Amino acid sequence: MTGQEAPVGPDRRGYLTLLLMAGLLGIPLSLVAFVFLVVVHELEHLVWHDLPSSWATRGHPPGGRS
Repeated sequence: MTGQEAPVGPDRRGYLTLLLMAGLLGIPLSLVAFVFLVVVHELEHLVWHDLPSSWATRGHPPGGRS
């Protein structure tokens, strides 16, 4: 070992390829997660607001406020 050797690490091209792949996977997956949260929010609104109103209740879940 002469002390003149470069440290071993990822090359620039491999790093950029990995970064591009992470972006190509991350952006669609974050969009799927966002759509999932929107669907969950709409279902919560349906279950806790619309259904009780359609059943002619006072609009509160069982065990809720009187």
